Amino acid sequence: MIGKKVVTAMRYIEQPAEVHLEAGSDAPLNVTFIRAPSSALLKVEVPLVFRGEDISRGLKKRSYLNIIKRTVKFLCPADFIPPYIDVDLSELDVNQKLVMG
Repeated sequence: MIGKKVVTAMRYIEQPAEVHLEAGSDAPLNVTFIRAPSSALLKVEVPLVFRGEDISRGLKKRSYLNIIKRTVKFLCPADFIPPYIDVDLSELDVNQKLVMG
């Protein structure tokens, strides 16, 4: 096998890591990508989507929702990076907390 190259096929995933937007129009100015093998674990920022605010007992009793972070760091395989994480607020009552970390 002298002079021959052995190539192993690897599947690579390319995900946008950071997007810079123009201030006035929100048009993308610069996009930074992550390239990683599909077997790699990546730590990514995933947005939180809050649901059930309209039927939450606590919010109906005129309490308020204090959102500290709108994204969380998530360790996941490069094959499966969730577009968002669903947060259900429908069962929360007054003086109850939802802590993620």
